[in-house]
Amino acid sequence: MTALDTLQEALEETTAVAADYQVPEHRVRVHEERFRETAARHGFLPGAMQRTILDVAAQHHAECDREHCRTCDTIRHGLTTTLAALRVAVAAERGPRLVRKAS
Repeated sequence: MTALDTLQEALEETTAVAADYQVPEHRVRVHEERFRETAARHGFLPGAMQRTILDVAAQHHAECDREHCRTCDTIRHGLTTTLAALRVAVAAERGPRLVRKAS
């Protein structure tokens, strides 16, 4: 599977879930335009997406009191991949680092 295939699959799945939540298309277009305007800043789009995951996680955490919760499990997975993606993005923004050899 190529990166484009992965993105296309994610777009299709997200579009379906957004329809379930009645996400207004005009709001999507407002954000889409904002993301295009800031496309030169590589970390902006991933950062915005990660922020949304954090907001959902915080809200659910405040409301959930179940010992076993599939939503919590899903959020945990999302936070795992978010944390990994953020670490990679931050490292990429910082650029290559010189590695000191142990003396």
